[in-house]
Amino acid sequence: MSVALPTLANATVTPLFHAENHLGEGAFWDRDGQRLLWVDILASRLLVQHAEEFETFELPVMPSVIWKVEHDCVYMATEEGIGEVALSTGRYRTVLEIEADRRDPRSH
Repeated sequence: MSVALPTLANATVTPLFHAENHLGEGAFWDRDGQRLLWVDILASRLLVQHAEEFETFELPVMPSVIWKVEHDCVYMATEEGIGEVALSTGRYRTVLEIEADRRDPRSH
């Protein structure tokens, strides 16, 4: 028996937000906060979409992937190791340096 699958050939896409990412990756759905988070690696930014609202957080390091979201804090791998961003203040801090003596760690 053959089943016809729906196609998107005639679908209309409406962007919610023009992020203009240089290299946007690592989409992470925070189920508890009901928000989508991702990083713009080359622009060193964290982006957050919650319903119709969007926030951008400038980072002092190059992020690569979001690891975990817990309440107000976003944990991510960065060029320096593991970093934390407080969403309420936008403050970034390095939680753990990984291979600080190397200039080419794999996390970026």
